[in-house]
Amino acid sequence: MSDILFEKTTAHIATATLNRPDKLNAFTEASFHRMLEIVDVFDKDADLRVLVFTGNGRAFSSGADLTSLGKGATEREMLAELELMQEVTRRMIACKKPIVAMMN
Repeated sequence: MSDILFEKTTAHIATATLNRPDKLNAFTEASFHRMLEIVDVFDKDADLRVLVFTGNGRAFSSGADLTSLGKGATEREMLAELELMQEVTRRMIACKKPIVAMMN
């Protein structure tokens, strides 16, 4: 099962659902990589006009999963995690189409 589900829900709309309800949809490194994939697919699909991020369960997201992120053994590993998180933000900002959050 994927940390983030992605589907084209209706004409021109795609939904990305954070899918770790047992962890209040906390982000992992895999989640951030999946977000990059989703934003790239959305940005390149001419049929899609809006991307909606939402959360499965009772929370949109509790933030970073501190049991897995921030545990890098070296400074280089920690910087790589930060760079990954920042790259997600940069790609969302660079996207020419709207990305919205539908929060619980």
